[in-house]
Amino acid sequence: MRTFILALALLPILQPAAMQENTEEYFDVLGTGCSDWRLAFRGTAHIQKSMYRAYKYGKGIPQDIEDGCKSTDWSAPCNSHYRNDDALDNWSNVREVLYGIVDNGMLVKVMRFDGAGTNNMNWMKQKRLIESSWDDLKDANPNFFRLKGHKRLRRRFFVNNNYGGCRNDAGWTVVVDQENPACSWERNETYPYIKYVAGQRYENWNSPIIKSADAIVVFVSYNPGEPNEYFDPLNTGEEVWRIAFRGTAKVGEPAFAAYEDGTGVKSTVEDACKTLDFQAPCTSHWRNDDALDNWENVDEVLFGIIYKGEIVKTIFFDGEDTTYLDWYRAENLLESPWSDLPTEPHNFFSIEGHERLQRRFFIERNYGGCPNDVGWMVVSDMERRPCSWEKADSYPLIKFAAGSKSENWNTGEVLEADGFVIFLKYEEL
Repeated sequence: MRTFILALALLPILQPAAMQENTEEYFDVLGTGCSDWRLAFRGTAHIQKSMYRAYKYGKGIPQDIEDGCKSTDWSAPCNSHYRNDDALDNWSNVREVLYGIVDNGMLVKVMRFDGAGTNNMNWMKQKRLIESSWDDLKDANPNFFRLKGHKRLRRRFFVNNNYGGCRNDAGWTVVVDQENPACSWERNETYPYIKYVAGQRYENWNSPIIKSADAIVVFVSYNPGEPNEYFDPLNTGEEVWRIAFRGTAKVGEPAFAAYEDGTGVKSTVEDACKTLDFQAPCTSHWRNDDALDNWENVDEVLFGIIYKGEIVKTIFFDGEDTTYLDWYRAENLLESPWSDLPTEPHNFFSIEGHERLQRRFFIERNYGGCPNDVGWMVVSDMERRPCSWEKADSYPLIKFAAGSKSENWNTGEVLEADGFVIFLKYEEL
């Protein structure tokens, strides 16, 4: 267990932009120095109250609960279950879930899950497992791996490898949540009781390496920012992309200055500027100051081009070890809508672009005099522009190659965009 905790401590920890309310509910569970984990539930063994019903409905929980039930002082007295109603009933913006087993005053086993797109009942699945104290669990083929467990036998928070008659049942951990269980291996204690494998691999439930724990705990960590900043622009079913910036065409303010430090962004911005409703009015740039000014642990960046009310082009960048000004470069490119972008030369590929001419978010193949300029994407931020292909009645002018390759800005298949949007996806803790 010690090795596992130390390994987690080396992972990057992202501090929330603004500390959530009820800071006493947040703990440094893994010894990383950051109190990022909010205690959502503690289930206590041997108290003759259903742990599952306490977790799901709040049943059997007394009005007055000892402080030890609400802390990480595992040796302090706790004689009831504890349910953090706000954390469980308002399950949103959850980044990760940590399930821990407490025995003899110590956190002896943990499982860490991806919490994106989950609810308070379905996060405990093998496909969401990030890391575990058991070496074999991630690649195993369990017959049960869920919070609800085996409903008929009331085996909850159940991670089981196989059935084979009571003598041959084998697994990793279980909460036995009834008074009269079916098998001898689950009959020797007052319910509910928690069994777990003390070693590194699944075991027969009758084995002496199976231990009984004092409690289970469930912690949640959150994405930075507010839940309404996260969207599903790719229609994957998971809202994991945080909107960081929206640049709007022809609003009379440079997009680069708005992106860099908020210059020219209106004090009151329409809600549509902060959402995926690209058909609703948005008459300003919008900058998510917290997302851009606290650029940490960014895994990927999505750059989307908006045309006629929808995203028509998406470019993906690796956000690891970047800043908010240097992620938009060729060496960080992961995926492009233009087939030739990864292989063709570029004379500009950056957010700053061609500074003198204020061609920003500029991905250009070549100059050759105005009639021969060829590229993929540009935000023309200057009121007076030297080339006819970037002249317009207002600025910024956003142009992009509409096909699958770079285009001549004068004669090629080039369209004027309504705007562009930048989303961030964060690394796992």
